[in-house]
Amino acid sequence: MFFHKDLTKEKWFELDFFMQMANVGAEIGRAINWSKKDKNLSQAAFYRGLELLDLTIEDKKTEIN
Repeated sequence: MFFHKDLTKEKWFELDFFMQMANVGAEIGRAINWSKKDKNLSQAAFYRGLELLDLTIEDKKTEIN
């Protein structure tokens, strides 16, 4: 399931690692901020963060030899 409908792997892989982490952090921050207001929005942001983290792990530039 894709939560970021306009995001492709190719677009994500063009970002440097720090920008990828900033985007992951923004989604997790949203999840935390929404946790007391709207559980559904909080959960959606959390899953978007996981999706971005998975893409970051797939990115060849983040491989450790």
